[in-house]
Amino acid sequence: MGAWRSSRRRRSGSHAAKLGKKNIRVNALASGARPTPEMQATNPDFAKHPAAKTMLGRLGEAREMEGPLLFLASKASSFMTGQALGVDGGWTTW
Repeated sequence: MGAWRSSRRRRSGSHAAKLGKKNIRVNALASGARPTPEMQATNPDFAKHPAAKTMLGRLGEAREMEGPLLFLASKASSFMTGQALGVDGGWTTW
């Protein structure tokens, strides 16, 4: 797990521990690399590098964050707190 995701997980866990007593859940979305469309257009080789590091062999799209975000905001995640949900095409699994 990368330092960035590890840091986010620690912060989520720390805040969850403090706020859980008030029945407040704290979770985070840990997205993968998403170079902007402008970056991909001006420097396509730059975009190939992070895409090659995912298990899916491609970059994520902003719309792919919608489902996980809705899950965290819904009752389906009512017993989930202190987590950083990875939406990174498997990048941090390596």
